[in-house]
Amino acid sequence: MPLAEHSVDLAFANFWLHRSSDLGESLDGLRRIVRPGGLILLTLPGLDLFRELIERGAQIEPDHRVEAQRLGDALIRAGFQEPVLDTDWLTVRHNSVAELVADLEASGFRCRLPDALERAPGRDGRPGDDLAITWEIVYASAWAPEEGQPIRSAEGETASISLANLTIRRR
Repeated sequence: MPLAEHSVDLAFANFWLHRSSDLGESLDGLRRIVRPGGLILLTLPGLDLFRELIERGAQIEPDHRVEAQRLGDALIRAGFQEPVLDTDWLTVRHNSVAELVADLEASGFRCRLPDALERAPGRDGRPGDDLAITWEIVYASAWAPEEGQPIRSAEGETASISLANLTIRRR
């Protein structure tokens, strides 16, 4: 991320991190730019996102869906504190395959549908009529640790304290 270290108080990533091939690396980048005590707010696609299409053989890209518990673990590994996660399932109905594909593309997804799905007759005989898809959305918030608080890494926990904050006692 082309931002300076500890340069933002709030980072909001709405359906952005799933485009990264390495979630941990992206969270490390967020951790680097958020000031101590700063907040991150995230929304990511959950495992059930577009499950009806995937079960019928559709290929959705990017396909980096996340499980809420694993996202919480990844936030802790990246050094964030007090992660809070929630999940919503929304059902969106489309009147045609073209409308469904347009909706997916407007949301930043690419979709290759199997021929059988593109030709599937709907309620009134039109192809793709009344298609319903599930959007599982995982919400997360977490805090960057205050200065001096330990940060977990692959090597263990590390705490850093500014020398200016140390006092010297003289006898």
